[in-house]
Amino acid sequence: MGLTRPRAAQIFNLDYKQAVRVVTTANITLTGGAPAVVDGVSLGLNDRILVQGQSTASQNGIYYVASLGAGSNGTWARTSDANVTGEIDAGMVVMVTEGATYADTQWKLTTDNPITIGVTSLVFVPNYQSNAVSSGSSNVTVYANANVVISSAGVANVVTVTGTGMILVGNITPTGNAASNIGSSTNYFNRVFANTTSAVYADLAEMYAADAAYPPGTVVDFGGTQEITQTTKTHSTAVAGVVSTAPSYLMNSTLACENAVELALVGRVPCRVVGSIRKGDRMVSSGLPGIAQALNPELYQPGCVIGKALEDFESNTPGIIEVVVGRV
Repeated sequence: MGLTRPRAAQIFNLDYKQAVRVVTTANITLTGGAPAVVDGVSLGLNDRILVQGQSTASQNGIYYVASLGAGSNGTWARTSDANVTGEIDAGMVVMVTEGATYADTQWKLTTDNPITIGVTSLVFVPNYQSNAVSSGSSNVTVYANANVVISSAGVANVVTVTGTGMILVGNITPTGNAASNIGSSTNYFNRVFANTTSAVYADLAEMYAADAAYPPGTVVDFGGTQEITQTTKTHSTAVAGVVSTAPSYLMNSTLACENAVELALVGRVPCRVVGSIRKGDRMVSSGLPGIAQALNPELYQPGCVIGKALEDFESNTPGIIEVVVGRV
C-alpha cells in the first residue's frame, strides 16, 4: 500500500504537540494585557506558549501571540492544534525550547479524559529536563552511562556510587547548619574510609551502663551496681572519666540499658569542680559526689588523675570548667 498524506485531524490529535517557545507558571491576562516577555524571553508575533499557571485552570493550554504588546495591546489565542475538543487528550506532551528557567523542559498533561477545551481544568507538570532527573521526595535509579545533574535551592547533595555501593566522589553537605545524619543507629554503614574528618565537638566518648542518670560534667568511677557510678572518695584510682556534654566521636553507641552514659575518655569537656584550681593542674576526684579537684601531691596514686585543667577556678562552691581528660 502506498504512502498517504496524513490528515490535519490526525496531526492535531497526536499526544506530542509541536514545541512551544516558553511556558508561563503564574496567572496572566490572556486578552488585552498579555505579557510581551515570559521567563526572560521577548516574544514575537505567532510565538507558541504553553499556558499552565492560570488561577482558572480551564484557561490553560497552548496559545500563540495573536497581538504583540503590553498593557491593552497584548493578546494570546489558542493554537489551531489545541483549540477544539478532541485535540488535547490526557497524557499530551509538549517541549519548551527557551527560557531563563524552563528552557529545554518537557511538560505533560496529567488531566484525565474526557477533556472539553475551555471547560475542563488542565494541569501540566514538568515531564523531562535535559540531562536531569527530578524525583521530588522519591527514589531515583540511574542506569549505567547516564548523565544526571542534581540541583537544589542551596548546595546540591551529590554522591556517585559504584554497583557495589562504594562512594567514588561526593559532597554530602546540608544547605546550612542542621541536624543531618548519615545513616542511623539501626541503619548504618558497615565501614567508612576517609583521608580526614572534622568535628565541631571536642571529645572521644564511649557508652557505659551507669547505676543512675548522671548529668554532663559528672566525674565517674568504674564500679557500683552497673559499670560506672559517680565518684564519692578523693583521689580515686577507679576513676573512669567525665560524662560528656557533646562527644565528637561516640563508641559503643548501640548500648541498650536503663542508664546509658556517654563517658568522655579523651579530649576537652566541661567538668564539675571545686576548690582552688590553676590551668594545667592535674585533676582528681574530690570526695564530693561526681566532682573533681586539683591533685594533692601527697595523696597521689597511679591511676587517680582524670586530666588537666584548662581554666582557673577558685571557689568552695562547685562550678564547671573545661578539663582535658586523658592528659596525665
